[in-house]
Amino acid sequence: MPLVPYPDLPQCEGTVREEVTRILSEVSENGIIRGRVMHSTPTYRLTMTHRAITQDELHAWDNWWRANFNNEVEVVWLPDAQLYRGIFDSGANVEYEPYMRFTVQTSILCKR
Repeated sequence: MPLVPYPDLPQCEGTVREEVTRILSEVSENGIIRGRVMHSTPTYRLTMTHRAITQDELHAWDNWWRANFNNEVEVVWLPDAQLYRGIFDSGANVEYEPYMRFTVQTSILCKR
């Protein structure tokens, strides 16, 4: 699976980083709770939202998406300026806005 850079589009409201690291837990017979994390670093879901992009930016996004939706991507999440690497865990949603503008949203399962 090739590693490709994520498109350089504005990240807007609705761009969210959610930690989805799974912690396995169990309660023993004597009542002690034990937890175990199966990964050495947290796993995140980045929801990427790009609002009010132009029709040309949408066409560029569509072309990039068709070529790369099944590849591994690298993206800098602007709020913390960190580089994340992961795969898409859902399709891309495109919403039409007034004045021929569009909102694109998708999510990536990733690690720092």
